[in-house]
Amino acid sequence: MPQDLYLDRYAYPKNFIKENPHNRLGISVVIPCYNEPNLIGSLDSLRDAMPPLCGVEVIVVINQPVKAEEAVHQQNLKTLLDTEAWKREWDRPDWKVHVIYAKDLPRKHAGVGMARKIGMDEAYRRFALLDSTDAGVIACFDADSLCRDDYLTALEAHFTRYPDTP
Repeated sequence: MPQDLYLDRYAYPKNFIKENPHNRLGISVVIPCYNEPNLIGSLDSLRDAMPPLCGVEVIVVINQPVKAEEAVHQQNLKTLLDTEAWKREWDRPDWKVHVIYAKDLPRKHAGVGMARKIGMDEAYRRFALLDSTDAGVIACFDADSLCRDDYLTALEAHFTRYPDTP
C-alpha cells in the first residue's frame, strides 16, 4: 500500500481486516452496531437489494466500552456469532461482510462515532490497497435499518455520474 497521509496521521491505528479486497470493490457500507438485536434484518435487506456492477463490502463494527454491562456484552456476542453464521451462508467473492468486534474501547471514546470512524477508516484502508481511494464509495448505514431495492445501484449510479460528490 502506498504512503497515505490520512492513514499515517489520522486513521484508527489498528488494521482489522487481513483479507485482500475484491479487485472490483466499489462500495463499502459501514454499520456501527451496539447492543443491537436486529442486525441480520439489515444485512438481509442489503443482500436483497439489486447488485451493483462493482464489488460490495459491508463492514460491521460491533462496539463495546470497557466494563460494559453484562447484558450488552451478551447481546454483542450473540450479534457477532449470528453475523459470522450469516456470512458463511451469504458471502460471495464480490459481496462480503466483515465483522470487527471493537470491544473494551475507552468509555470516553466508545460510541457510535468511534465505531463509525473505525469502520470508515477500515473501508478507506481497503480502497487504498486497490489504489482507488478517490474512486470508492463509503456509505453509512444503521444496524436496525432496511433499504430500498435500488439502494446500492443508486449509490453506484450517483457517484458514477457525479464523481466529485463529497
